[in-house]
Amino acid sequence: MKKLTYFLMLLALAFASCSKEEAGNDGGAKGNGGSAVPDPSGTATANLMMGGCIGMNSFGNYLYLSKSNNFYFSYTSSYGIIDIGEVNGLGNVRNAPESGYYDEIAAIKGHGYIGRYQVSYTDGSKILKYIRFYVVDYISSGSSISGVTIKFQDPFYPENIDFSDNNSTSNAASN
Repeated sequence: MKKLTYFLMLLALAFASCSKEEAGNDGGAKGNGGSAVPDPSGTATANLMMGGCIGMNSFGNYLYLSKSNNFYFSYTSSYGIIDIGEVNGLGNVRNAPESGYYDEIAAIKGHGYIGRYQVSYTDGSKILKYIRFYVVDYISSGSSISGVTIKFQDPFYPENIDFSDNNSTSNAASN
């Protein structure tokens, strides 16, 4: 009887478990956004070649891709980028961390990013503006990477930040 019970427990365990590959194919949680969701309204897609740039309207700045495949903004003072990690798509980049932003960061296929800009006013008040982007794929030229295809949303209003107390029109809406 003990052998039968032991065998049944092993059999139940085998049916209840799955491999890492199986877990990743169901659209499971990745990054900070949970299960895969459609791209948000206002999503744009662009090819960003190494040495090229894309204008970010809400920032008044440009997102560049360096020749070493790193993202950076043309002005680094008050600007920063953070890699959220592997996500299921742009819609899964939802929350903005308070720290960990860098001047330059690697462009990695399948990863989501948040760009942040601090606006300082003459009265001493400050607000933060955000964009989000996602690396869809690498653009290859022969055997080397020559750029990336990205999806982005500009502006972006992170879910974990309350914009209702700020009277700035750039932070008055939700995403």
